Amino acid sequence: MGKDSDQLASLFRDVVEQLSAGNRIAAEAYWNVFGQEVFKSSNYKFRPGIHPHEFSCLRACYYSAKSIERRPPSPDPRMLVGRALHNEINFIMKSALGDSYIHDVPVDDTEFGREYGIAGEADGLFLHEGKPVLGLEIKTGTVPTSPFQAHIYQLGLYQLCLKPPFFALWYISRDGDKSKVFFFQQEHLSAVKSGLFDLLAMIDSGELPPAEGSWFTCRYCPYSYLCLKEGMDAKDR
Repeated sequence: MGKDSDQLASLFRDVVEQLSAGNRIAAEAYWNVFGQEVFKSSNYKFRPGIHPHEFSCLRACYYSAKSIERRPPSPDPRMLVGRALHNEINFIMKSALGDSYIHDVPVDDTEFGREYGIAGEADGLFLHEGKPVLGLEIKTGTVPTSPFQAHIYQLGLYQLCLKPPFFALWYISRDGDKSKVFFFQQEHLSAVKSGLFDLLAMIDSGELPPAEGSWFTCRYCPYSYLCLKEGMDAKDR
């Protein structure tokens, strides 16, 4: 790993040097290489299935469930900042609560996850006497006045898989100046299940769901290379 670490350090120095010299385009080019190397060095392994965090775009869910090849673009630096903030929060929680807090909780092997092909990980799960009492999902960036619809669906799927009585959605600005928490409302569960069953019907039939279509989401989507092609036919995949 020493050689890999040296390579990453060298790439990061290149980024800083180009930024210091005012060469933004060159800095972005170096960052792209650096970001890809960081991703390759991680232990992350993609698991096919319906990923709750992709529920803002049903087409991305469709591709993931169909095990379509992912081609992750260079990560946005804001996403890496968000990931670092996630890690810091999880470290503090774990240090304070010990075995009463679990982070990066897989949902694949839960009863609901296996039955409906749900994959991925919830950010955190609080335990009391070994039983889940509160789930946690952390969102960094914009702090809204009310939760985004896609995040409500994400929490609903996690709740169905992990079955804590409560689930919290915690929005935090990247500079830490603003934060707001929302608790999942149980009356949303029927809409979450309905959305999931509609998606499963599309997957089974080969019907391509609509794309979410926002510039930010599509720019960093691992399926943008495919989604933007003209004449795409889901039944051929």
